[in-house]
Amino acid sequence: MSEAGSTFLHALRAALAPVLDEQRAVWEREGPAADARAAALGIVFDEIGGNCPLQAEGSFDQQRFYFRARYNRWRFHAWTGSEHYLDAENRDEWVVERAYGTDMFDAGWMHQHEAIHFICDSVEEYRAQQL
Repeated sequence: MSEAGSTFLHALRAALAPVLDEQRAVWEREGPAADARAAALGIVFDEIGGNCPLQAEGSFDQQRFYFRARYNRWRFHAWTGSEHYLDAENRDEWVVERAYGTDMFDAGWMHQHEAIHFICDSVEEYRAQQL
């Protein structure tokens, strides 16, 4: 790697370190309650994480779900089937979308525990509409 590239990466790591440290500290404080709520609702996560976008995939009640938080909105999709969200064609899906934050990129930097709570809220809303 060139010296300029190395300098850039060092500066990028230094700039992101406080953000990532803050996210880690918030997760240690708030994450266990979010995980417990999801487990109580029978939500199973295949994966969750990232920033800009924050994404999650998993299942509940024989439904697959995909969650994505980007810009100033988040969206939750639920459908029947075993396919990965991007591979599932012609599916009948249930979708909820909400605004988040005030700045353009707020949702992309959402804390993971918040995303889990929004996923839990969405599952509860889905179940209520299926009755």
